[in-house]
Amino acid sequence: MIYTLGDLWHGAAGAALAYDLAAPDAIGAYQGVDTLLAGLARAAGPALLTWLILGGGPAGWLVLAGLLAVTGLVVPPLTRRALASRADSAPASDQPIASST
Repeated sequence: MIYTLGDLWHGAAGAALAYDLAAPDAIGAYQGVDTLLAGLARAAGPALLTWLILGGGPAGWLVLAGLLAVTGLVVPPLTRRALASRADSAPASDQPIASST
């Protein structure tokens, strides 16, 4: 149940983040890259984790734990900074968004 809740939270947050960080004319591209990377993770993740855990033994578990801990510590501040820089570069509300066509 905890995994399912985490997966739902991650899925919703990831899609929203890809939407919020994209320039208005690049939302589809951001969503596409987000989906592509998620698919690559689903395809390569099991093989890489199997290699790391079975091939690495206890050291593999420690490497995995360290990677997850570093990711958990680094991603939130990077996300806040990216969202803040996106908000700073947003056009004024009375200015129309320029079209690329």
